[in-house]
Amino acid sequence: MLDVGGHFFSHTMANNFMGHGFYQFSPELFYRVFSPENGFRMHRVVVFEQRVGRPRWYEAADPNDINERVELINGRPTYLFVHAERIADVPLFAAAPQQADYAAHWSQNAKPHYGSRACAGACIAGPRRTMISFCAIRRRPLYDLALSMLVRGLPKRGFRRRQFTPFRSLRR
Repeated sequence: MLDVGGHFFSHTMANNFMGHGFYQFSPELFYRVFSPENGFRMHRVVVFEQRVGRPRWYEAADPNDINERVELINGRPTYLFVHAERIADVPLFAAAPQQADYAAHWSQNAKPHYGSRACAGACIAGPRRTMISFCAIRRRPLYDLALSMLVRGLPKRGFRRRQFTPFRSLRR
């Protein structure tokens, strides 16, 4: 909906807003949608953590640039501000946006190695009865969480330096 040279600004909930909408968006969604392949230049993705008297602002890194997911676990309402510019008139979504870590695996013709969903096909194809019963158990949420923690490590709370750069002013 933007002409070349037009700017997109967005303000949306990012974390800890259950009940205030259907979805909570991640910075990666905006980095992948407003990509050069889709004719956009991302100016900035800013995360605002609401605090009484001391709000905090962070610039969210692009997962492609740091080769890891940009994740946040905190206990305060958090907003996401996005500024992108349309720089070229190209067909939107000629290639569908994909999460960076999955796209990297697919480009190497390898399956992602973390998360419980990566082994779903192997479980169904297992010839033994024990494998079938294991699959029935593994679909429970606690199993998914435990497997994710084993493969990816314990979730870390707060703004990790590599993923979020703190700043005091919104001016560049």
